[in-house]
Amino acid sequence: NKYLNQKLNVDTKFIYFPIQLQPERTILLDSPHYTNQIEIISQISRSMPIDFKLYVKEHPSQSMHDWRDSSFYKKIQNFTNVELFHPSVSSTELSKHSSLVITVNGTSCLEAAFYGKPSIIFDDVLYSSLPSVFRVRSFEDLSSTIQQALNTKVNLSDLNKYINTITENSFDFDYVKVNIAIAKRFPNSSYVPDVEHDEKDVLNILEDIKNDVNILGSEYIKKINQYTKT
Repeated sequence: NKYLNQKLNVDTKFIYFPIQLQPERTILLDSPHYTNQIEIISQISRSMPIDFKLYVKEHPSQSMHDWRDSSFYKKIQNFTNVELFHPSVSSTELSKHSSLVITVNGTSCLEAAFYGKPSIIFDDVLYSSLPSVFRVRSFEDLSSTIQQALNTKVNLSDLNKYINTITENSFDFDYVKVNIAIAKRFPNSSYVPDVEHDEKDVLNILEDIKNDVNILGSEYIKKINQYTKT
């Protein structure tokens, strides 16, 4: 509360980098080469135009994983053209007033498109098909990619096409309800691998979520048949 910026200056030209949770599957498994977010921040700060600032913000949910060591935040604050924001500062406002959003592979870049902002990611994600989302494969390409992205306007028709595709391939499934049902049956091990459960307990939970499982199964079968035909 004392050392992190809690006031957003919208008159400054800035690029927004939201720090992603760690440890977290999306980075550890999907983007293992980009787990060092201090290094990413450093590379961005050296690659962006000199008249820009890099606004960085910690993920609010990091508190549930325990905050990182204070040295992590001090390193960020030592960069001359980087400002570190308090987790309570609105990510929406940061995205809205930014010129560009950069993240490893989080959904912040998809959200940025809704605010008409281009973005850069370091890994292939579902929404990377959007023309306003740029994929960086090497830090050597970061400077030129930032310049290209800053000169890119988000086309609403591209975003609508993406959303329509997602909608057409989606179905109603109460994911939260299923998770809660499993957690009630196995309160201490629902997210822990290699835990043995009594067969009767497993059959009981499957009976509890039978309708949901049937929905999921029928949709999988539908997709299998669709791709078999094509």
